Amino acid sequence: MARLLVPGVLGILFLGLVLPPPLKAEEPVLGGDVLFPELAHPAKDAHAAIRHHDFRFITINRGMNVVPGVEDYPRTVKHYGTKFMKQPLHLFASPSRTFSYNIRVRSYAADYNKTLLQYLQQRKRGG
Repeated sequence: MARLLVPGVLGILFLGLVLPPPLKAEEPVLGGDVLFPELAHPAKDAHAAIRHHDFRFITINRGMNVVPGVEDYPRTVKHYGTKFMKQPLHLFASPSRTFSYNIRVRSYAADYNKTLLQYLQQRKRGG
């Protein structure tokens, strides 16, 4: 029994040195939105739209009057216009998944719109 104890302890110590430390709860595993990957990169998407000269802000309702992130700039929104955030049809989504999606869409639109607004303000200043 003693012969097995020493190699076992050494093996555990060796694995502790070789294996990476466990992740903490606050560390992201993949660095993106796994559940809704289309909502993972709002700033990158805004810059892509800017490169295509699409300066419309994203709205999240069909009435085109909810434009997250730029509520204090109604004249700018009216000048450049809006586009509707196309949302996929989730046929069998649970209420919690739908709620989660709606929160993420609002957050995505706010980040996208803020990025676009920042660009437009810099462009107006000549920078």
